[in-house]
Amino acid sequence: MPIRYAKVTFEGKTYYKNTDEKGRLKLDKGEKISKISATGFEDFFPENNQKEYTLTAKKSIESKGDLPKNKIKTTIGKLYKKTDLYRGATDAVSTQVQYLPYKNDYPETAFIRSISFLSFFSTKAKKQPIILRLYKNDNGQPGELYGTTDFVVECKPGKSINKVDLSKSNIILPKEGLFIGLEWINIPATVLKYDYIKNIDGSSSKSKQSILNLGVAYESTDEDNNFWILSSDGWKKSKPLSKLSKINFEIIISD
Repeated sequence: MPIRYAKVTFEGKTYYKNTDEKGRLKLDKGEKISKISATGFEDFFPENNQKEYTLTAKKSIESKGDLPKNKIKTTIGKLYKKTDLYRGATDAVSTQVQYLPYKNDYPETAFIRSISFLSFFSTKAKKQPIILRLYKNDNGQPGELYGTTDFVVECKPGKSINKVDLSKSNIILPKEGLFIGLEWINIPATVLKYDYIKNIDGSSSKSKQSILNLGVAYESTDEDNNFWILSSDGWKKSKPLSKLSKINFEIIISD
C-alpha cells in the first residue's frame, strides 16, 4: 500500500519533502535520500536512490487504561479568530510543537477528545493537508511519537476551523503531559511560486520565490509555553514570534 505524506530528508540539505497521496515523490538533481520516515513505520535509511522503497510497520504498543466515560468534559484553550497569521516560507518547512501539561483538576484518566486549530490560505487553492502529531515528554522536550497514528487534516481554503476528532482513538493525556504539534507537508500542491512581488508604492519588482500556502493562527502568551521546532539538527526550542507565541489550539478532554 502507498504511504502518503511520508517525510523524506536528504544528505546535505536543510529541507525535507513529502510523498503525495499515492506515495510518490519527484527528486530534483543533486538530491540523495538519507532517511524516509512515516508514523507507524520503522525509519528507512537507503544506501542509494531507487524507484521504490518498502517500509516495515512497527508493532502497535498503545497505552491502555480505563474505558472512556465521557461524563466530565474540560476545554483547554480557546480559538481566537483575531490572531496573528504566520505563513511559512521555503526555509520554514517544519514540525512545530508545544507542551500540554496535565493538571490536578483534570480527570484522573483524561482522554483527549478533540484538538482544533485555525488555518488560512488562498481561496483559489484546493484543500491543503497538514499533519497533527503527538509526542512524549522527554525531560521537558519532545521525545518519541505518542501512539502509532498520523492525523492528516485536510484544511479548507480561506479561514477555517479544523477540528480533529480523537474520540475513537482512546488517547490518554499522561501525567507527565505531552507535546502537540503540526507538521507542514511539502508537496507541489502546497507550494505557491511567483515571479513578482508588489511594492508599497504600487510598483512591482522581480523576485522568484516559493512559499508554503498554508498558514495557522498563533496567539501570544506571557507564560513560557515550551514551544519547539524540529529542524535538520533535531529539536530546538523556538524563539517567540511575538511575546511568547504559541499555536492557537483548543483541546477537549474528558474522563
